[in-house]
Amino acid sequence: MVSHESKEPIIELDIAQKACLPLDKIIKWLEKAKKTLLECFRIITYNSPGEKDRIAEVYFDNFKFCEIYINNNKKMLKFFTYPNKQNWKFDLDFVMYNFERSKNRFLDIY
Repeated sequence: MVSHESKEPIIELDIAQKACLPLDKIIKWLEKAKKTLLECFRIITYNSPGEKDRIAEVYFDNFKFCEIYINNNKKMLKFFTYPNKQNWKFDLDFVMYNFERSKNRFLDIY
């Protein structure tokens, strides 16, 4: 995955791979790992020009991974992929319902 801001790859390596990295890369990875999940999330909300749409952009570790927007009382969720920045649009209520269903199924199994 590549950051849309810095164009640097995210380092996701196992311990064996880390041992082969230069010290500065290991230090950078350790500093990044110190962040808590909460510190990695950032949400920006705004109204579009003309005040027709309300939008919330959701970032995780500087990657915009989804956008929630309301237009004429229609709530939508848009997921982004990287590096090509394609997106998938879904009805927000549909997504939330299916997330809840999936979570409950998972918890029932485990």
